[in-house]
This record gives sequence, C-alpha cells and structure tokens, in this order.
Amino acid sequence: MKKENKALARQKKAQAKKRQAVKKKVLLIGGIALAVILVVVAAVVIKRSNDEANAPETLKFSKYLTKDGMIKNIDIEDYVKLCNLEENLQFKAEDVEPSEEEILELMEGYLSSHRELNTEAGVVAEDGDTVQIRYVGKVDDVAFEGGSTGEEGTSLTLGSGTYIDDFEDQLVGKSVGDEVLVEVTFPENYGNEALNGKDAVFEVTILGVYQLEITDELVAENVEGCTTVEEYREKARQVLFDDTFNSIIWYTLSGNSEINELPQKYAENLVDMTTYFYQQEFLSVNESYYEMYGQYMWTDMETFYEQYYGMTAEDVMEAIEYNASQDAVYAMLCQAIYEERGLTYTEQDRMNFISGLGYAEEELADAVEAYGEGYLSQGAMTLAVNRYLEEIAVVTE
Repeated sequence: MKKENKALARQKKAQAKKRQAVKKKVLLIGGIALAVILVVVAAVVIKRSNDEANAPETLKFSKYLTKDGMIKNIDIEDYVKLCNLEENLQFKAEDVEPSEEEILELMEGYLSSHRELNTEAGVVAEDGDTVQIRYVGKVDDVAFEGGSTGEEGTSLTLGSGTYIDDFEDQLVGKSVGDEVLVEVTFPENYGNEALNGKDAVFEVTILGVYQLEITDELVAENVEGCTTVEEYREKARQVLFDDTFNSIIWYTLSGNSEINELPQKYAENLVDMTTYFYQQEFLSVNESYYEMYGQYMWTDMETFYEQYYGMTAEDVMEAIEYNASQDAVYAMLCQAIYEERGLTYTEQDRMNFISGLGYAEEELADAVEAYGEGYLSQGAMTLAVNRYLEEIAVVTE
C-alpha cells in the first residue's frame, strides 16, 4: 500500500501545505517566502540542465534588469511611495519573540534523525510523531497483495500525508501495543484495478514511537557552534526571532507604503518564470514515479495540480499570478529603499546570494552565465536592504 500510493497519498499533505503557504504569503507579502522558493527551484532546474543557451526565455532572470539589479526603464519613485521607515519600524518584543513550543519544535526537527524507538507499552503516539507499525490490509476480509508490512513493520510519521487519506489520523492518540482497525477507502484512480474505489480495513499494531532526548552530548556532537542544550536553545530562538523580525518588517512596509502600479513586463516575466517551474516539477515528479513503478502517474498538468497540490489549474494560475505580483512588490520596495537611503551592497553580499543559489565561490562565472549579472546584483541588493532595515528597526519590551 505504501509504495503504490506514495504519490497519490501526498494529496492531503500537499493541500494542507498549500493552504498554509497561502496564509504565510499573505502575511509575509509573498515576495519574501516565494523568493526563497524560486531560488531553490531555479537552482535545481538550471543546475540540472546546465545549458543556458537552450534554456527557455522564461529562465532569463536578468531580462528586465540592469546590470546593477534595477528594474529596467522605470523611475521607482513613480511606482512606489515609501512610508517613513523609522516611524513604522517599531515593534514590541511579544510580536517578535518565538514561543517555547516553536523553539522546541525547531530543535527537535533538526535532530530528528537521532530519535530512538520507544517500545514501552502505553506510550501515546501524537500528531507529528514517527511510529513503527505493522499492518495487514484487507478488502472484503481478504488480504490483498502489497497490503502488508511483514513482522518487522515500517515507520510512518503521523500527519505526513504519506499514506492514504484518514489512515494516519486514526492512529493519532493510540498507544504502543494497541491494535487498531483502520478503515479507509482507496481513490477511484488509485492505479490498481483491484483496489480502485474499494473500502479496506487495515489491522494495525503500533510497535513503538520514535522519541528524542536532547542532551548536552547530543548537541555537542551534532550542532555546530553549540556544546550544551541551553546554547542550542538560544541558537534556535535566534533563528526564529530573526525570521519573524524580517517578516514583520516587510509586512509593515508593504502595508504602509503605496504601490501605484507594477512594471508590466517585469511582472509578466515573473509569471512566466513561475509557470515554468511548475511545469518542470510536473516533469520531474512524473519521471521519478516512472522510474519507481514503470508508469507515469499523470498524463496532463491539470490532473497533476489536482492530485499533487489539491488545486485546480485555475487556482494554480491564480496563485502564480498573485505570487508574481507580490514578488514584484518586494523587488520594488527593495529598490526604492536602496535608492532613497543611498545604500550599497558589498562583494560579500553578492557571494552570499550566489551561495544561496547553490554555487561555490569558484563557480561565480557559472552563476553569471545561468542567471545574468542583473539578477545576481538584485539579490545582493536585497541582502543589503534587509540588513539595513534590521539595523534601524527597534524592538522594545
């Protein structure tokens, strides 16, 4: 069941992620979050093809940028009226400081590979826990091929969306040693004629729950720059603080500055680029599925969107256009601040941005060839602007 349904069963998780992503994009202006996503995906696509000459027009990142990273053929003051930065960038600590729960979640997430299986009876499995389970799947009281794990069982993270809808939910709150009858219905397009649309019952035994004890020894061996749990906690707190601080700065700036209009060609190019990345993900995921199972999972983009993202093609396009517009706003605000405050970026800013794209310092020429001078300059500029804003922003108790 796990192997056959791996792609389809991601639908629930993907849909939840999309909903959460939309909320984050609204809060974070879109550009901040999406800029990171585009950088990662773009780096993968370009590194994989390694052939800029044959890349489509949509991958020419510097097409509407000057070599200095400015949007071409516009006077930024005609498009953006900045709010007073010093007056608006004043925040209370309670709006920026992460909660203890958030800090612990980050700490445990980084060290998750060091969890150990607790097989003590009565230990409760909670949402987000990784459990070891053994199961036998049956349709009409008859075990079906591929629906059993064997005696050793298999691991499963509850809430991951790895298994068929509702399977994982029925294990949350159960304990080690419990035998649970999990009732599910296979999708009509599951990919197995014997199981398509069928009701099934899985006889599941919870063998253990993977748990993590964070100790000074574990931290010293696995967390760079930290030797104690308390040092690690402070490092995690700082990471979360910085992320929230940056987000609230841009949320405030976008809400209080005036954007008169978007540079049309620049914004349209962002739409084209983002659309291309979705298409590449479709091809990549479909090819991976073919390599694993000998058949393609999706024959068209619309079905891919519906099953992989839990969104219609129209919804995806609407999201692409929205995200592109927010990326444009982010770029415009950065450029306006950069020019108004007479900022300059350093060569280290440039190298830091290139590093974020997956290039080593000695691969600078490759990065320039793939992205163009303008895009790399724009990225360095945004780093300089973010650093400046964090310097002038004030957090009070």
